[in-house]
Amino acid sequence: MKSNTSFWHFIFCGWLISSLACAEIKTQPIETANVPVEINSDNGIICERDKNICTAYGNVVVTHKEYKLNCDKLVTYFRSTEHSKNELYKIEAIGNAVMSSQDRIIEAELLKAYVNKNTTGKYDVDEVEAFNNVVVVTQKEIAKAKYGHYQPDKHLMTLKNDVQITNQEGQMHGAYAEVDLDKGISKMLMKSPTQEPGEKFKTAPKRVKVLILPKVHKQ
Repeated sequence: MKSNTSFWHFIFCGWLISSLACAEIKTQPIETANVPVEINSDNGIICERDKNICTAYGNVVVTHKEYKLNCDKLVTYFRSTEHSKNELYKIEAIGNAVMSSQDRIIEAELLKAYVNKNTTGKYDVDEVEAFNNVVVVTQKEIAKAKYGHYQPDKHLMTLKNDVQITNQEGQMHGAYAEVDLDKGISKMLMKSPTQEPGEKFKTAPKRVKVLILPKVHKQ
């Protein structure tokens, strides 16, 4: 069974970025994982050279051997650098965005992936943001929030605002949470994890509520 880290890393560093990078108006070859990727949309794909963006409209479905992405609209953003005229730097999956892989799912109204091209010419992910109705489903739990932020270098998912984590043991509610996708460990927090030690609270710490479900003994 693949780890949660592999799930996120492969999605954003592998088939998603490689596939969407093909929208670089085909001015340069893109390395893929030698696995077919299929992109379908009801209303086609439009590339606007003057704006440096490419957009797929209408029931967009990106299908890979192991992963799948659905959204209403998919937008890729490019910029000029000293090494490339069409370097991909941001990807947005807009409207009912759902990424799935076996027993792992992430949902949000908007997903933003910020990427950069490394020295080998491949794309790395700097960070991923999830906005509104965020749901992360793993084999062990379901986490919900209004906002999510993923840091690939730390294998850490931060959830903020109306966070709810549910597993077999019970349910936790709070304002902030951290999910270690490498270890599969979740922590509910009373304050923002970005707050520096010793920094005064800008707002009062939020209480954490835990509901423990009683175990049912089989007769």
